Amino acid sequence: GQSKGIIQSQFHLIHATANLHNTTKLTADDRLMYSSADVFTAIIGPLLCGAAIFPIDLKAEGLSIIAKRITQDQITLFHTVPTVLQNFISTLNPHHTFPEPCVTILVGEPISRLHCEAFRTHFPHTTFLNFLGSKESLDYRVFALNSETSITDDYLPAGYALEDSEVLLVDPNGQPVGANEIGEIVVRSRYLAVGYLGKPELTQQKFIDAPTGSGERLYLTGDLGKMLPDGRLITLGRRDFRVKIRGYQVNIYEVEEKLAEIDGVASCAVVVNHDRMETPSLDAYMVLGQPTLTVTTIRALLAGSLPPYALPSRFIFLDRMPYGPGGKIIRSMLASAVTPRPEIDADMVLPRTPFEQTIAAIWAGVLGMDTIGVHDPFLDLGGNSLQAMRIAARVQEEFGVEIPLAELFAAATVAEMALVVTGALLDTSMNEVI
Repeated sequence: GQSKGIIQSQFHLIHATANLHNTTKLTADDRLMYSSADVFTAIIGPLLCGAAIFPIDLKAEGLSIIAKRITQDQITLFHTVPTVLQNFISTLNPHHTFPEPCVTILVGEPISRLHCEAFRTHFPHTTFLNFLGSKESLDYRVFALNSETSITDDYLPAGYALEDSEVLLVDPNGQPVGANEIGEIVVRSRYLAVGYLGKPELTQQKFIDAPTGSGERLYLTGDLGKMLPDGRLITLGRRDFRVKIRGYQVNIYEVEEKLAEIDGVASCAVVVNHDRMETPSLDAYMVLGQPTLTVTTIRALLAGSLPPYALPSRFIFLDRMPYGPGGKIIRSMLASAVTPRPEIDADMVLPRTPFEQTIAAIWAGVLGMDTIGVHDPFLDLGGNSLQAMRIAARVQEEFGVEIPLAELFAAATVAEMALVVTGALLDTSMNEVI
């Protein structure tokens, strides 16, 4: 959606820092690495606690830098979003583990049980802190996960309340709902953001003075959740992630979870298709780690765990998901994830060598295009720096060579990149002979 300017205050941020310190026990001996695009709120708390900050630039350095920096910089805390950690783990050897204790702070997205188990395989001594919050409220819930924590739900709970914040669950009429009932999450606190910059109507809509006269306010998050009897909050996604299909309520996150459990599905996202003449339906977009999977097989496996009305109508295979700078899937881009080659000045020249064929296929997958010409300029095809990083990682993985990212980024066409790869392979061969 359209970005909103959120007015915060020192009062707001200092309270958030106190909660961070009380939860993580941050001290001047800690070393925090972060990959978030949101620089200020990621570093202000740790710096006020005296910790050292080690930022990484995934666009410039690639996902492989994470493992190196955790060891090299003796990182004690890693601040990231689940999607980045998930993609990082997919680059690791299945038997790679990190021996040193480390606290990983996960923010911004629901975390599935399946992904938690994958995290714990590679980080057996790590404690994961799953924070729930927003720029309007900062963090107001936390759940701690270590090697002994049992996960019984499909998704990791948002957890328990942080100091001086209360979660209320209300129905569409603003009335409280009971335990185990689904409602919109409303945060009550004295420590909310001031409001939205230049948007007084939106501020009045989302921020409401609490009727108690205590100085507390209510923030309507737009997220759905349910409260368990023991006080744990389970998040169920945005209100618009629950949709009626043929008269039945469907939770899109639940459909995605069942898809993710299928062996060979590397990543997936489900969206509602409102563009057809019939009733709304679901489209499933997937990246496969097992190319032999077929739609028939996937549909049959889903039919064993989902009711017929919750089955996606279409299954679309992608080479890469469209991710934003913060590492989240940009769902609005999925419908146009596969597009024809744009009209550009370069003549259409199909790949002529095995090297060009392989590199062109990588480009097409990352850029979401059906065809790439070997002389098509990367920028003219609509490429950006994040896609360039993914292409570089795929090329190095495919050909088994270490090439400086700057050299790969300088190759503006498939033909030029093929020459760079050929030169790197020749240099490797000569060094082995010598």
